[in-house]
Amino acid sequence: MKGRVQSGGLAIPVLVAAGVCLILGIASTVSRGLPDPVKHDEHSLLLAADTFAHGRLTTPTPEHWQHFERFHALLEPSYQSKYPTGPSLLLALGQTLGHPIVGVWLGLAALAGATVWMLAGFVDRRWALLGGLLVAVRFGLPNYWLLSYWGGAVAAVGGALVFGALPRMLRPPPEAPESFARRLAAPALFGLGAVLLALSRPLEGLLFLTVCGAVLLVGLGRRPRDERARTAAAWTLGAGAIGLIGIAWLLAHNHAVTGDTLRLPYQEYEAQYAIVPQFLWLDAGEVPAYRHLVHLRYHLGVLARYERLQNPGELAHANVRRLVLSWEFFVGFLLLVPLLAAPWARPGRWLALVAGLCGLYALVLAGYQSFHPHYIAPLTAPLMLVIVAGLERLSRLPLVRRLDASTHARVAWALAGLLLTAVAVERGIVTRDRYLASAARHHAPQAQATLRESLRAQGGRHLVLVHLLPDSSIHDEWIVNGADLGAQAVLWAFDRGPEGNRALLESESGRTAWLLQVGADPRQATLTKVRDAL
Repeated sequence: MKGRVQSGGLAIPVLVAAGVCLILGIASTVSRGLPDPVKHDEHSLLLAADTFAHGRLTTPTPEHWQHFERFHALLEPSYQSKYPTGPSLLLALGQTLGHPIVGVWLGLAALAGATVWMLAGFVDRRWALLGGLLVAVRFGLPNYWLLSYWGGAVAAVGGALVFGALPRMLRPPPEAPESFARRLAAPALFGLGAVLLALSRPLEGLLFLTVCGAVLLVGLGRRPRDERARTAAAWTLGAGAIGLIGIAWLLAHNHAVTGDTLRLPYQEYEAQYAIVPQFLWLDAGEVPAYRHLVHLRYHLGVLARYERLQNPGELAHANVRRLVLSWEFFVGFLLLVPLLAAPWARPGRWLALVAGLCGLYALVLAGYQSFHPHYIAPLTAPLMLVIVAGLERLSRLPLVRRLDASTHARVAWALAGLLLTAVAVERGIVTRDRYLASAARHHAPQAQATLRESLRAQGGRHLVLVHLLPDSSIHDEWIVNGADLGAQAVLWAFDRGPEGNRALLESESGRTAWLLQVGADPRQATLTKVRDAL
């Protein structure tokens, strides 16, 4: 493994890795069909994407908003998702290009390219390209980051940019004078990565940035005194300029959504709807007065999980499952061999830093009451550095080193192709993505799509009052309106009884009103026309 930064000729490897990931992603999606949003979180992220695609930061609270409450989205003081904006901005880009899934494809392609750039700070360009292709294969073939709207591409790209900037910012000053703009490049990408982390996984991103920032400060302290000021100025200007843009966006969005520049939409939503915090060491709160039974049932389920994880044995068992799930998703079986060889690779200090980051994440996330692999998305590219380092170490085994240069090159390319093929087979055929398997059991999206198309075929505008029976699933989202409620041909709303519906039916008198009763099987939902609305 090289100890110097690869400074040039990266455009082609970056584009190759990104292009392969894009092609695989499109092919995988087309072969399975465009994914329906299944999780509550996906619907919330798509709401924000639709809002941004309409050129707004948020939407004013709609009239009769109590009928339009939904999971993980605010209705007051404005109508918007509770989640950080980074993933939804990517989905909004996709929506403007034709469909939100395009944003998913572009995000994962950017991850493959960013991984090549990051790895080139530590290894030869050929190894960097191999790492980028491994990312392309793992994330361009069926997995929930690709086939849902709930992935971790934005945070993963942020982690790649921040980590890849470290060796470039810490390298010794060149003997020949370097242009100021060139000195700003790595800090600017560090700043961009920091913004992506802040706008996607704020807490996990802060942990990542804290460790990487400490590494930079130690490196700065080792510089000659006359060089420290110039280096600090370049870092501050490069990273700070991008960072200020991100901070301005964050504060503006907070103010638009919550009315408070320093209050996140996530905080506002949790204050209105949540019973338990994300951290197990914090106390549960009072049960809010939910207006819809499904919200009460859902949050009581979260409370039950929180109480179960207060037991040390249950918590230990849950964290073992989280480690296994993370290993399956990010590494898999085949890449375990180079991962095990990495401790004997060089340079060990960078691999030790990745190990430290993984340990810190494991320690902090052990106290979470819920977990999904995209929570640790910033580690995606750094983990690939460990795998590539292990592969490079295996290439220096005595048996391989005895080969002459030309034979060694042919064997290396053959083995690289075999490895990529094997990882593709493992990801596409052997490994069963648990989230995709779970999504396949949800019938509500298809049932709702069929119903929507049937109503549209009748012409006119429609209002569907959704009545969820006690045995309906708490994991199905039925109030799936976009940002502009008035523009929808089919408007979904909660049924609140004859008296509770009166004002809504009066204001939407131009729509044909329907009552939809949903039980355990959404495919057997019954739709009847509301004949006597008042």
